[in-house]
Amino acid sequence: MVIRETASGEVVLVRQDDHARLSGRLAELWGRPPWRVPAPREGVALGASLHDLAWAGWDQAAILSGTRPAPFYGVPRTVTAPMYRRGIDAVERIDSFAGLIASHHYSGLFASYWGWEPLADVTRMAPDDRDAVAALLDHERARQVRLRAELTPDDAELERAYKYLQLWDRISLHVCGQGFAEPWGTEYPEIEGLRLRLRLEPPDRCLLDPYPLLVEPVTAVVPALLLGSGGEHGIEVTFTSG
Repeated sequence: MVIRETASGEVVLVRQDDHARLSGRLAELWGRPPWRVPAPREGVALGASLHDLAWAGWDQAAILSGTRPAPFYGVPRTVTAPMYRRGIDAVERIDSFAGLIASHHYSGLFASYWGWEPLADVTRMAPDDRDAVAALLDHERARQVRLRAELTPDDAELERAYKYLQLWDRISLHVCGQGFAEPWGTEYPEIEGLRLRLRLEPPDRCLLDPYPLLVEPVTAVVPALLLGSGGEHGIEVTFTSG
């Protein structure tokens, strides 16, 4: 769950699977020069859209409980590691290439691929969490070897798809987790000599530079909930250059 508190004290909940759909929308439209079009476009976009499918059941159960859930980074690895494996299984059954990049995405939280730094430091985890992550990495590395042998993807295209997915994921997380109450910006790690800069501006503008989408502007709404009220609270966003 992506969780954000508003200035008025309301708690906004965004399901991981809903945030991922925004990642998929970015993947579908990505490729204005100097950025490259990801390939294969359909498999990459599907993998981006489904990469957090693993969280669907967990987030729905948390919402039904009526209490404030833990954010996605606060759930123990003993819970999330096997959950990730089941989620990747489901994505692979839908599309093999989507499963391959979803596998790299989840295992890439804990291990470096193509020089992209992982988000979590395994050495600082509790022993049980560390063991759960090690089992996940072993399983996903074996999956990746098998799928690469079956699909024979171009190595450069697979690297690009993986790194782009990290961008799409973070853009979406920042839109959902930061919101637009105040201006906020960041710069993402370099990919093929390019650095994407993001700035969020009230009331709903997400400025990207160099602008990467084939259409401008692009508008989207991410489904969200207000904790306690049960009411829908769609997060509106307009992507444009700047």
